[in-house]
Amino acid sequence: MIKGSEIRKADHEIEPILLDRWSPRAMSGKEISHEEFMRLFEAARWAPSSFNAQQWRALYGRRGTEHWQTFFDLLVDANKAWAERGRPGRVYFAKEF
Repeated sequence: MIKGSEIRKADHEIEPILLDRWSPRAMSGKEISHEEFMRLFEAARWAPSSFNAQQWRALYGRRGTEHWQTFFDLLVDANKAWAERGRPGRVYFAKEF
């Protein structure tokens, strides 16, 4: 396990636990099932929202579908770099319009 405080230095004094926080997860590029994808949406539906501002809508494009390129093209170049390797679809939330 990487210890963040060994490779990162804060500009100002903060609790070491914040520097040591490290997320070892990475996208494998493996396809996730439709059922798993819908579970993520269901969890998001029940999650709290900022200022309790419902209703939110989710739009997504899964790789290999007609919508993938449209959503991919909306990303800034820095996000395209990791999104090319990520298998799950892109998810965008917006207030009801």
